[in-house]
Amino acid sequence: MNILVISQYFWPENFRINDWVNGMLERGHSVTVLTGKPNYPSGNVFEDYKNNSAAFNKYGEAKIIRVPMIARGQKKWQLILNYLSFSFNASFIGLWKLRHQKFDVNFVFGASPITVVIPALIQKKIKGTPTVLWVLDLWPESLRAAGVIRSKNILAILSRGVAFLYQKSDLVLGQSQAFVSAIKNLVPKHSNIGYAPNWSDQFLNTDKSEVATEIRCDKNKFTLLFTGNVGEAQDFPTIINAAEILKESPIRIIIIGSGRKLAWLANEVKYRHLTDTVILLGSFPLERMPSFYAVTDAFLVTLIADETIEKTVPGKIHAYMAYGKPIIGAVNGEAAKVLTDARCGYVSPASCAEKLAENILTLSRESKTGWDSMGLNAQAYYVKEFEREKVLNTFETHLYLTAKVD
Repeated sequence: MNILVISQYFWPENFRINDWVNGMLERGHSVTVLTGKPNYPSGNVFEDYKNNSAAFNKYGEAKIIRVPMIARGQKKWQLILNYLSFSFNASFIGLWKLRHQKFDVNFVFGASPITVVIPALIQKKIKGTPTVLWVLDLWPESLRAAGVIRSKNILAILSRGVAFLYQKSDLVLGQSQAFVSAIKNLVPKHSNIGYAPNWSDQFLNTDKSEVATEIRCDKNKFTLLFTGNVGEAQDFPTIINAAEILKESPIRIIIIGSGRKLAWLANEVKYRHLTDTVILLGSFPLERMPSFYAVTDAFLVTLIADETIEKTVPGKIHAYMAYGKPIIGAVNGEAAKVLTDARCGYVSPASCAEKLAENILTLSRESKTGWDSMGLNAQAYYVKEFEREKVLNTFETHLYLTAKVD
């Protein structure tokens, strides 16, 4: 197939769509990516890109078409302009650049914002190209959860707009079973809604011998690792409150990542004198993650208590499971269900710092045999539910059926 991928985020930004493209290339398909200028999560366009944009026009054998857009910055109004500018420029500048090309199918990486599907639907209208939308963020519920929009009237209007975009897509895939149910509730007459989960990037399944030098070796401390976006949804107040409870215990929480909440987090760590308990290392390329995984005892995942967020299974869970170490979760809903079913660690309710601290302390006192057992359980569940080749084969089948090619 000749596939057009439309995604606001793409390499050198770290998103699962990068490995999705790798998977389709491995299967012999041609891939073109329509995207913007890399600026996530810092909010500023990457310096390497500004210095040599031509170096980022190909990703393996995939051709990349980039359109101008307003960087996401650190303010809510900047984020809104970032969303709107990409959708507008991809719809006009991007599709104009692709006017002489014909694709078998559009594949839309549906992380926020949902407006990313608009260029694909315009392409469908002009050239008849069928569109597959993979939903990783429920709109407008996620806007309400993040506090971006609180007006019930505005949310109701946006819900109708999202329903329209879903209905016009040929196939809508949800990243969790709860997402599938939510999509079906919004567009009950849509006949083609399915399930396609996340998986672990292939970089994370590499040899575990390399060890990150950025983390000082300390066998007397239990090391917990959090990776990924440092934002509102990740509930860092609960992590900080739990860390304060554990301040006198031989425990440290390593945080690798960046995002809109990072400055607040750094200030809280300093203000509460938690520099020995919570260690902020910043962002690193995805390829470096196994070296950090190698020096941690367990992984941490947290999400705010919110009915929309509870439908999400964060991508980091799949990576943690694939690597095979215990997982501590302060989460509700789908993420809690996955961790509980896998029997790979301890789960506490979202936003409950006391219970999170208790679980961290309990796991830190577990025997190595217990840790190993939880890690093996995590890997077994991953292979059963989220193994990369299995998931990518499912995507490929969906694309063939939607594109109606042999």
